[in-house]
Amino acid sequence: MKRIDILSARLQQADYDYIKQVSDSQNFLTERKLIQRIIRLADIRKEDTVLEIGTGKGHLTEAICQRAGKVCSVEIDRKLLESAKKRLSKFENAELIPGDFMRYRLPEKGNYKVFANIPFFLTTQIVEKLTQGKNAPSDMWLVMEKGRQNGSWACLWRRRSLWNLRCGGR
Repeated sequence: MKRIDILSARLQQADYDYIKQVSDSQNFLTERKLIQRIIRLADIRKEDTVLEIGTGKGHLTEAICQRAGKVCSVEIDRKLLESAKKRLSKFENAELIPGDFMRYRLPEKGNYKVFANIPFFLTTQIVEKLTQGKNAPSDMWLVMEKGRQNGSWACLWRRRSLWNLRCGGR
């Protein structure tokens, strides 16, 4: 086997391992009441452009599309993205982007909001990327799993430079 073939195989395995790690650390929001509660808190409006990190199964994306003017949703898992495409096909304001958010270039200009149900193993990296860019989002809504056993969640958000935290249970 040639050295290039071995390196290529190792890179493919590394990509697979990373995607598997993202998939294993995901927590899908599918409960309608919880999604509606979070969306109400976010105050998303028709004039808003929303960048969603992780389309997942599309439940949260669907709720965002019903309120926002434009939604760009980045999903690393191609199977999930294909499934979400079917669910979201009725929305003209949805742009589904295959890829890794950590490699995604944030908008260099213009206002946008970020909404995400983020995988727990990437929380720090995602927050750093969003807060240290040249054009930080005007608002950020990051939903995180707080406790696996009891199904509790935490929503961390920033609105006009103020950070807030709200916790709840399912």
